[in-house]
Amino acid sequence: MHPRPEVRPLRRMLVLFVVLLAMLAIPAQSTADDFPTGPGLDWQFPDSHGMYIVGAGEQTSLDRTLPSETGQPDGDLEFGYFPTPQNLLSITSIPATEATLIQGNLTVQLYAGLYAQGTQCKGQNFGFGAGETTFYATVMVGSSLVLDNEPSEPQFLEYDWNNAQLFTITAPIDTMLNIDDTITLDLSVQHNCNAANGHLFWDTYDLPSGIQIDAEMLTPSLNISVSSNGLPRIEFTPHSPFGSDDYKELKIDVIGPLDSWEQGVHYPIPPEEEQFQDRFTMDAEKPPHGSRQTDTGKMAWTWITKDPLDQGMYVIDVCATMADGIYTIDCHLVGVLRFEVEESPSAWLESGWFAVMPVLSALGLFGFFFQTRTPPWPALLVIALLAATTMAS
Repeated sequence: MHPRPEVRPLRRMLVLFVVLLAMLAIPAQSTADDFPTGPGLDWQFPDSHGMYIVGAGEQTSLDRTLPSETGQPDGDLEFGYFPTPQNLLSITSIPATEATLIQGNLTVQLYAGLYAQGTQCKGQNFGFGAGETTFYATVMVGSSLVLDNEPSEPQFLEYDWNNAQLFTITAPIDTMLNIDDTITLDLSVQHNCNAANGHLFWDTYDLPSGIQIDAEMLTPSLNISVSSNGLPRIEFTPHSPFGSDDYKELKIDVIGPLDSWEQGVHYPIPPEEEQFQDRFTMDAEKPPHGSRQTDTGKMAWTWITKDPLDQGMYVIDVCATMADGIYTIDCHLVGVLRFEVEESPSAWLESGWFAVMPVLSALGLFGFFFQTRTPPWPALLVIALLAATTMAS
C-alpha cells in the first residue's frame, strides 16, 4: 500500500527536521568537548622556535634570544658583484644541553637590501638573472645535513635597511639533536648587480635574520603535591634543548576553589579575589623558592604557597615567556594543571589514638596490678604522672 500524496511532503519535512537537529548537535558536542571534565594537565606550546644571528665579526653566532633593539642594525655585512656564489658567513649555535627529536620544517630567513634605496639593480634586468641576488644556505643539525647549499628565490635589491627584503629557504627536518650537538649555518650569495653592493642585515627586532624551526622542541613538566595540612608544593621542570635560560619569565597562579572543572582553564586575566589564592613570579631577579634534582637527573624548580588550601577543585595556571618569543605576546607557553584537595583527616584520627593509647595502657596496667597485687605507692605515682603528661600533650 503506497502512502497518500499528502503524506509524502509531511515525511520529507520530518526527515529534514531530524537531519537539521543532528547537524546542530554536532558542533554543540564538539564545543562541550573543549572544556575539561576532571583533573589533568594541558599544554599550549609555541609553534615556532628561533635561532637568530647576533654579534659582529668573529663574535657572530646563532643565539636563542630574539633581538630587542630597533633602528639601524649592528649586523651589516656588505657584499659586491659576483656572477657565482661567494662565501658570506659561517656561524654556530651553543651546544645543546638536552636531547630533542626535531620533526617539522626549518626555514632560513635573511633580510637584505642596498646601502641606499634605488633601482640600480632592477635597471640591469637584461634576462638570465642579471641584476638579481640569490642566497644559498647549508644547515647542519648535529651530524645531520638539513639544507645542502639550497638557493632562495632571486630578487632585485631595491631598498635600504628601513624596508629590507626577506629571503627564505625552507626544507623539512626529521632528525635528533643530541646533547653537545650544535646547529651550524653556512651562507653564500650570488649578487649579479655591478651597479650597487648588497647588504645582509641582522640583530634587530625588525630584522631577525636567522633560522626558524616549526616543530615541538619543548617538553616541560608540571607537578603538584599537597601535604596533609593542605600546603601545595608546585614543581616545574624547564626542559629545552638549549637549557633553562630559554625560560625568561614564569608566572604561576594558584586558582580555586572552582565551581566546576570547566573553570580549570588558562586565565589571561586573574579571576575574582576570592578564587585567586597565590601568584609566583620567576625571572632574573626573582628565583624560585627552591630546586631539586629529579629521578631523571633534571633540575626542577619548586614553590610552596603561604597558606594551606581548603577542600575543593583547583588549577595551577603557568604562563612562560620564552627567550625567542615575540615581545608583544605575554604567554609563549601555557600549562594548566587541574587537581583536587581532599578533606583532611580529623585531628582525632591523625593524632588522637597516639595520645589515647598510653592512657589506656596505664589504666590496663593499673587493673593488672590490682588483680594480682597492689604495687608500691612510688610506682603508682610514676604511672599517674606519665598518664597526666601524655594527656596534657
